[in-house]
Amino acid sequence: WGADGQRLSRYVGPSHSGIGPALACMPDVDNDDCSDILVGSERWNSWSGIVWLISGGPASRGESPPARLLLHSWSSPAPGAHFGATVSVVGDIDGDQVDEIAIGAPGIDAMFIYSGASGLLLHQFSGSGTDGVGKTPAAAAGDLNGDGIGDILIAAPDYDVGVLQRVGIVHLISGYDWSVIREIQAFVDGGDACGAALGVGGDLDGNGVADVLVGIPGYGDYDAGTAYGAVLIERF
Repeated sequence: WGADGQRLSRYVGPSHSGIGPALACMPDVDNDDCSDILVGSERWNSWSGIVWLISGGPASRGESPPARLLLHSWSSPAPGAHFGATVSVVGDIDGDQVDEIAIGAPGIDAMFIYSGASGLLLHQFSGSGTDGVGKTPAAAAGDLNGDGIGDILIAAPDYDVGVLQRVGIVHLISGYDWSVIREIQAFVDGGDACGAALGVGGDLDGNGVADVLVGIPGYGDYDAGTAYGAVLIERF
């Protein structure tokens, strides 16, 4: 919708594609001075999934199928991957002045990071198989370890700890070598789902470094009837 409240565009997917649940705005890729749009469709091809990068420029006005405005597409690496269940823009990691793209595939417990310029795969982060990686959109964290390269937050809200199921955890991943810099976790009981939502809240404590917000919707003790949810603010 535009500033005057009028509809600018409508993208209509192919039959049974289920486009719409996963969306993100991408800085201008095709040099038409308009932001472009990432559209995920995890239902595509029997829940294998696909993601389209669609031009948001003047050519997109009105009603269009994604194929007519397609700048790039990424297909599922495996059957039943739910690839495209989440999409997000995670900052310029490789230094080419174009932001990178994160695509979640919770059906195979994985998050894929692609170059926004070339579309090539930069990294695949995988859980143990049942951690829920890909359910929560990855988040650009900025440079949290001071090496001059942006880092990425990747959540695993179904991560288990011992006999406690779906406790959840958040991984801070280095954009330099893809190692895990830090893990964020807070729980009381199973089902807390730490990392069900992620955000970078700016510099909340005035130390010059952005801080991290983590949603924990099940936080509390279910047996005691005190499962009330929480938002964790993690200092960096």
